[in-house]
Amino acid sequence: MRLYPVIFYMAFALSTAQVFAQTYPSKPLRMVIPFPPGGIDTQARVLAQKMAEDLGQPMVVENRAGANGNIGSENVARSAPDGYSTLFTSSSTMIIGLFVSKNVPFDPFKDFTAILNVYESTQTLAVPTTLPVNSVKELVEHAKRNPGKLSYSSSGVGSWVHLTAEVFKQVTGTDIVHVPYKGTGPMVSDLAAGRVEVSFPSYATAQNFLAAGKVKIIALAAPARFSGLPEIPTIGETFPAFQRPPTWIALFGPAGMPQPVLRRLSAAGQKALESAELRSFYAKSNAVIVGGTPEDLAATMRADWDITARLVKSLGIQPE
Repeated sequence: MRLYPVIFYMAFALSTAQVFAQTYPSKPLRMVIPFPPGGIDTQARVLAQKMAEDLGQPMVVENRAGANGNIGSENVARSAPDGYSTLFTSSSTMIIGLFVSKNVPFDPFKDFTAILNVYESTQTLAVPTTLPVNSVKELVEHAKRNPGKLSYSSSGVGSWVHLTAEVFKQVTGTDIVHVPYKGTGPMVSDLAAGRVEVSFPSYATAQNFLAAGKVKIIALAAPARFSGLPEIPTIGETFPAFQRPPTWIALFGPAGMPQPVLRRLSAAGQKALESAELRSFYAKSNAVIVGGTPEDLAATMRADWDITARLVKSLGIQPE
């Protein structure tokens, strides 16, 4: 007899979830980008537009920058898990930042629901065109002749750019000063202006400055050459010990999202990634589309957590 109320409640909850899923979405959705304009939001807006077409409701893109992505990310983590708030963010915020930043206000595994791994960023090693180097070897030689006089820009403490640069410094034995910025846009703007000498932006972030002749790419921070940039070597071709941190961009929701809603969002995102319009747009920025299931993204996060832990330990980095 005592089981009846429990059974009734479970049946009621299941029925309510099914009804909600059948009417979802019934109002506009929002996609939060926890960084300022000028970075990954261009890719986010195309994805949001294509998902909105499939979902039948507008998907509003909202930049909530600050604290290397923590402010916008926490906002989504504390939102209702009803499928109307999503987070378009990077492995910098969801994995790397937790190893190198103090007081991160969320747990990526407990406070979020993995929805879709969108793409892998093509990360570069870039310098201003005014810097008299044209290869990794020349940059390292220049840095060693000027210890502590060169600086590198990152999108913030705990970003993949920060960790990539520290790995680069370790394997090359160079002394280059870290200058953190609040996002990838300002990071590359000051690189183009020559206020810093080195950075590791994604190709998508750097391409406008490349076209303007303000920045040059001397290598890729990747395990292999990229088909879209076949003439550019990898850092590993000169320094085989170099290992980049995770560089994916993915879509998340708050923890506890109903499975039918999660599947609806995941399917809409996957359909968007398969569209010719989105594939063409992403190809122009040399973004490598990933896709897959929520379970695939969750597995990637667990694997990259282990990889990042080993990198941070080998570098001796302490949280700032």
